[in-house]
Amino acid sequence: MDYEDDVDPFEARLTFVSMLSKITASLQSTHKPSHFAMKHVSLHEDLYQCILEQLDSVNVTSRMNLLGIIDAICTLSAKSNYSGYLKLIERDLPLIFTKVAPPGKEGDVNVASAKQILESWRRRGIFRDSTNLQKVLTSFADRDVQATSEATDSAEMRNSEILKRMEEDRERHKRTKEDIWGRLPNESEEAEFESAWKTTSDLNEQDVDIIRGENRRYIPDYPWNEDFSPYLPT
Repeated sequence: MDYEDDVDPFEARLTFVSMLSKITASLQSTHKPSHFAMKHVSLHEDLYQCILEQLDSVNVTSRMNLLGIIDAICTLSAKSNYSGYLKLIERDLPLIFTKVAPPGKEGDVNVASAKQILESWRRRGIFRDSTNLQKVLTSFADRDVQATSEATDSAEMRNSEILKRMEEDRERHKRTKEDIWGRLPNESEEAEFESAWKTTSDLNEQDVDIIRGENRRYIPDYPWNEDFSPYLPT
């Protein structure tokens, strides 16, 4: 990715804020501001501050769209091996998600979608230190994220607003699912296997019962050797 340094900081802030004020949940909407941020990484602290300020100036529903910008910047930064934005975002994860999903029924609307983005970052290893990320995930575990409809009803949203929000949530969910199979270009050939190996639990008695049941279901008369004791934890 090509970086540019010869830009007036004040003009860059104005341009970036203008972009942020027009975003939606669509991929096309997040493309322009996220690439602008990566194009002017010499101003990464100023541009990042613009996002935080916008989080304070828009309603709770619109804050999810700004989180989409942060997500896009994280993805581009990881792909280009640029750590400037990632360090700032990693440091401020609790602050960011307190703004995106503040305590209370109004903030509960954003918890499920915000958690999907957090899980995507964790799965892809976006941050070197996952302490703050895990802290936010733990805080969400105690929140009532059952159904967005309950929170939207309690906030007395109009039907048009509810439908718009549902469409934006579907768009965000679709983009999150698309990231599942994405791999970083600079990772080793064994990285995907190593990730699966680390996140797969040890063989246990429940797994053994399932294996035995499947063996008998598909080939009931085969003389299965089912001594799994060497592979079970002692």
